[in-house]
Amino acid sequence: MRTLLSWCLLISLVCGAEQVREWTDIKGRKLTGTLVGKDDLNAEVLLKGGRKAKLPLKNLSKEDQAYVAEADVHPDPILEVRTSKATGDGGKYDFDIRAIEVTLEEMHERSYKVVVIWLGRDGSKTGIFLSEEAPISENVVRKKFDVTYDWKSHADNDYARDYSGYAVGLLKEAEGGGHWVAKAVSMKPYTRFLDQYLAERK
Repeated sequence: MRTLLSWCLLISLVCGAEQVREWTDIKGRKLTGTLVGKDDLNAEVLLKGGRKAKLPLKNLSKEDQAYVAEADVHPDPILEVRTSKATGDGGKYDFDIRAIEVTLEEMHERSYKVVVIWLGRDGSKTGIFLSEEAPISENVVRKKFDVTYDWKSHADNDYARDYSGYAVGLLKEAEGGGHWVAKAVSMKPYTRFLDQYLAERK
């Protein structure tokens, strides 16, 4: 089976992300994190562990306010996923071959990884059938990937024959494993498989 990497043209570009720094508010309280977004009222800071915090600019030190004003940060990329193909073998198992189309926008020359997690069922239990990841570092407005779930290539996998869905995440790698900047799933509960995937990578 072709992997996700076969659809990726990898271009080495400089990543414009901000660095980890210490933030101080007007009461002298401190926290450590990376500036990942801003607007007229708030600075959005990524904390260790992947949680994001909105810090009101009016509560930050003058130094931090100046830093935010000068920083060139962008909003998170946009990730959209749709099923583009579904076929059956005419036998016992329907929809044994699936494909999805992943569209990425607003990349801003930053480096990420697209992670596709295919899910299947073993009886009443849903689990990861297959996962694929591909590095992306392109300044593109829109890029599409066709990825194939094909149980025939992994017939010995417990979750292979009964297709359940997918989870797709855009991963920003960092110390401690990284975090998801965008997610798309075929069913809302399947976001837990993205968290499972990230935990197992650490």
